[in-house]
Amino acid sequence: MRFLLSTFFLVAFAFQVVSAQEPAAEYVSRSLSGWRAVLDAGALDDRPDIVAVDDGFALAVDSLQYPWLRPESAWLFLDPASGEWSQYEFPPVESPLLDLDDNAVARLDIAGLFPDEPGLKFQLVDGGEKVVTLFHAGEMLFDHQRYDGVVIVNPAKKTVQRLNVWLCYGPPRSGLIVWDFPEQDLSVSCDFLIWHEGDSSRLQPMHEFIGMETEAALILISHSPDNRYWVLRNFPHYNHGASGDYYVYDRQTGLTTVLLWSLMYKPQRELVIWLDDSSLLVNAYSYILYVDLETGQRHELLNDEIMAQPYDYYIQTWLSLDGQWLLIAPADGSLLLRNVFDALGR
Repeated sequence: MRFLLSTFFLVAFAFQVVSAQEPAAEYVSRSLSGWRAVLDAGALDDRPDIVAVDDGFALAVDSLQYPWLRPESAWLFLDPASGEWSQYEFPPVESPLLDLDDNAVARLDIAGLFPDEPGLKFQLVDGGEKVVTLFHAGEMLFDHQRYDGVVIVNPAKKTVQRLNVWLCYGPPRSGLIVWDFPEQDLSVSCDFLIWHEGDSSRLQPMHEFIGMETEAALILISHSPDNRYWVLRNFPHYNHGASGDYYVYDRQTGLTTVLLWSLMYKPQRELVIWLDDSSLLVNAYSYILYVDLETGQRHELLNDEIMAQPYDYYIQTWLSLDGQWLLIAPADGSLLLRNVFDALGR
């Protein structure tokens, strides 16, 4: 019976997606060439929970307006190629953050080098030669935890090095996520670089590394597949999460260029999609920005079409992980889908 009820709810949901409210579907087809309504007006609550996943998008069923259409699974999967919905479960994710009792850290026998602080997380860096953790400053700013010290442990030497940091925030008790480039003896976190120099390490502020004259908190949020280009966000000191300018640093030429001015914050996975080593798409809310860093070409895509939709404060947009599909949720509770590559002419 459980299976039959689940199937019934899923079929009902799919039927509503495909055929309900025909006038809304006609409006999309007539006024916005290339767009497809995958949920009609009134189907979604305000600010739906949507995540770009492999091969499509996952929608939290709690975001649906009508409880009787919700299947038993907590998430639904949208296949953008076919427009079909199915039940979805997130696959297990291997996090780089480790506990002391995780095998990768436990075998190093370094527990005695850290204070007994519940919830402390660690990450292997420098090709697994060192262990890094950040210590909380004991205060919250803008609903984020502030960190004021980075600790680097050399398990082979059983040595500990603690260095002070200036501006580093993260979700409460989240630990540290580090970009690790072991072939260059380099790790990056927050607004600083960690240079691994034999048994010791030193910190360097990002603004100093890229040659910026004024002090600024520049956070590495993405890099090209070949690691030549770094996308940096200027982290406002007292306005966390509200806005921030974005730059591209070319590690080959040493040049820094502006990517976007004062863009509302989005997590890195939703903001930048690399199409190859030198071209990328940026999800800029009301449009998609295409940039070719080698030629300097820039194109703003779909701005007029997105802004023609009903909205209150801002349009909600999601790019698929490969950059091919754009999903938008206007304020009327609908969900619209567009092929970005078609708009780009790829």
